[in-house]
Amino acid sequence: MRSLQNGHEFVVAHAQRQIWSLVLLAAVGAAAEAVEKPACVVPPGQAEVLLQQPLCVWSPPLSSAGEFVRVQGSRQSLDKTATPAVVAPASPLPSTSGSPGLKLALQRLVLVGFDYAEPTSSSPVLWPAGFLQSSGSALNLTDVRLVTSSSNVFHSWLKYFIGDSKGPYWTDNATFLYVHEWADSQTQLSAVGLLLDTQPRPYGLQAPELVGNCITAATNDTLVPALMRQAAVVTPQPLLVFITTNVSLGVNPALPPGGLQFNRPVLLVGLQSVVTSVDFGMVVNQLNLTRSNYSNLTIVGLVLENLAPGDAVTSAIAAPFSIAIINNLWAAYYNR
Repeated sequence: MRSLQNGHEFVVAHAQRQIWSLVLLAAVGAAAEAVEKPACVVPPGQAEVLLQQPLCVWSPPLSSAGEFVRVQGSRQSLDKTATPAVVAPASPLPSTSGSPGLKLALQRLVLVGFDYAEPTSSSPVLWPAGFLQSSGSALNLTDVRLVTSSSNVFHSWLKYFIGDSKGPYWTDNATFLYVHEWADSQTQLSAVGLLLDTQPRPYGLQAPELVGNCITAATNDTLVPALMRQAAVVTPQPLLVFITTNVSLGVNPALPPGGLQFNRPVLLVGLQSVVTSVDFGMVVNQLNLTRSNYSNLTIVGLVLENLAPGDAVTSAIAAPFSIAIINNLWAAYYNR
């Protein structure tokens, strides 16, 4: 009997140790998460803040009434990592946060988890809740991606821009809305994406690479692999790609044999706050648009470098255009 009791005591003690181990691990994990996600600090009176970490939690509110503040992802972070992400705090920000009369500019950022008012005659366009008070304030968003989990928010603003004629936009009608230029008296948008993320996920050290049909930030290291995975899918659904550094689609990095397959509509967009280029390396026929009825390529806001004349392969499908004229973009292989 004693041995059974001892055995029972051992099992209970062992189970208790396991429970305490789990509690300890959870506490350590929570502490590590808190350390890994620093606050986005905007010191009072400072006009410009560079965010160099891949991710930070917004620390409300801004308190520089009547002043101009610019918060931007630094160029150093753009060269080395994905675009910095600004995450909403755990408690929703009230719409009265922030100082009235503030002029705020956000550049080269991904905003995750913020609330947005649906379009009304009194609601500013695409203002993240808690950043500013609408009274006398103004917001400039440039090269910003707004990630929302609310289907109502996404589709209400999609409907708004479909009915508005102030500037060009692109959409897949399901997961992304890209507004190239738009402005009114309170808001200026330049290269802004509203992205619907229907996949619940814990956000780690940086923004997700893929949200719906959008690649949120592509660099020279990630663009070719991302296009190999996503552009080759045969579907009528468009793919939006934010290119955040100078990239090459020619020699380095090396392209797969037969080039990159564009089997769906693809929209490549560059930064508007910083000149962004695509170097084709004097290579031709490497972007193949011949294998799907959905193949299409649109390029917005990018400088195209080292374009080359067509070659003998190009000439078979070039008519009636001259392969000697480089502006015909012979890097793209399709029947003209």
